[in-house]
Amino acid sequence: MQTIFTGMINLPNVNSITVALLIIASLPVIRGIFMRSSREGVRLSLSSLFGNLAFILGIFISINLTKRIFFDHTGGIFEQIYNWIPVNVQTLLYGQDVLIYVVAVPLIGGLLLAIMQPLFSLLNRTVLYPLANVLHSLLSSGGPILRRITGALVQIPKAVFSILLAGLALNLLV
Repeated sequence: MQTIFTGMINLPNVNSITVALLIIASLPVIRGIFMRSSREGVRLSLSSLFGNLAFILGIFISINLTKRIFFDHTGGIFEQIYNWIPVNVQTLLYGQDVLIYVVAVPLIGGLLLAIMQPLFSLLNRTVLYPLANVLHSLLSSGGPILRRITGALVQIPKAVFSILLAGLALNLLV
């Protein structure tokens, strides 16, 4: 399979997984190029953009917090949080690094997103929706090339999010 892709593209160090990830990443960007520009579409794109950025940031924060709570819990609040975990659960989780990450990262990420949801709603009403109106006015007065470039750029966080999910799925499968 690797020689088929590399023979067609003539890239010797590209394997089929890289090609698949590139295709997954390019689909939202291509969709953004051909998306019609309406006020609601711009609003949804901006909301999706910031939602994807918040999700990606939440995943990184969750991974860091999981690492600090379960593995690097020397001193400070992370040691206190770790000490709240019952000793028999600590013993059960000892050496189960993958299980800890699979369970703790989504739980911590979900908790962070739930805590930040009122802030996101306020941000949408006060900043994103007025910004979407201004952007729609600018895009309407601009040419079709500007609309296509903007549509593609707005979809880049969704492409990154798709790559992260595909990479996570591949890691879990392996």
